Amino acid sequence: MPIHAVNDLVRRAAYDADRALELNEESCELEVEAVVRSLAYDDGSGGRASALVVTADEASVSPRAGVILAHGGFEGGKHLFRSQAVRLAKSGYVVLVADTVFPREGDVHHLESAAGAAVRTHRRGLDLLQQVYGVNRLMFFGHSRGGSEAAVLAAVEQRLDGIVLAGVGVPHPDSPVWDPARYEVATAALECLRESGRRRLLIQHGRRDEIISVDRAQALFDVASEPKLWKVYDCGHDIDAYEPAYQDRMAFYDNR
Repeated sequence: MPIHAVNDLVRRAAYDADRALELNEESCELEVEAVVRSLAYDDGSGGRASALVVTADEASVSPRAGVILAHGGFEGGKHLFRSQAVRLAKSGYVVLVADTVFPREGDVHHLESAAGAAVRTHRRGLDLLQQVYGVNRLMFFGHSRGGSEAAVLAAVEQRLDGIVLAGVGVPHPDSPVWDPARYEVATAALECLRESGRRRLLIQHGRRDEIISVDRAQALFDVASEPKLWKVYDCGHDIDAYEPAYQDRMAFYDNR
């Protein structure tokens, strides 16, 4: 992978950390022992990001850390992790799930721009968790495309204590699924794991994953810098909802 491709992607993930969040709460829903807020905030470049922030009910345990959950797919999907966010909040975490999008086609520059915008949205989410909710330990979980975003964050975000990637792997050069532009951007994103420093990594994969094969996920693990942990489960690409994988993530968040 040409180093310029990695550098271009990292550059597009940069943002103005001094910009005001311009936070707007659009709705607030109460669940048993949890509060779900729908928020909009400045994404660090003048655009608007949309996210759910889920916290424990005030009568429940005080938050001890923050977790950002990043969905896969091409369209906004913050709703996909709502139930998982509520579950985490009941365990004491402040959880943020933002909408991100990715074009189904385009040239390298167009795809890099979209990938960079998604990473900026998550970085501003970290700002929000710190500035608004007082979180002082930050974790990140990325599933599928969200795992690619997690890889870039590993290279650019010193604030993250631990990062989990699930259902993601280095594309095979001969795979008909990846056109040249998507292959270059995806590979550049995952190459960022070489620069993850001393942030803890957990890479999870389903041995029956119908989208990314285990050997491609293993290739991702091999690229990543230490400290890192590799876990394989008896599931498919739906590893985000697989209970044993969830329990291992909880142990990782708790640093057990």
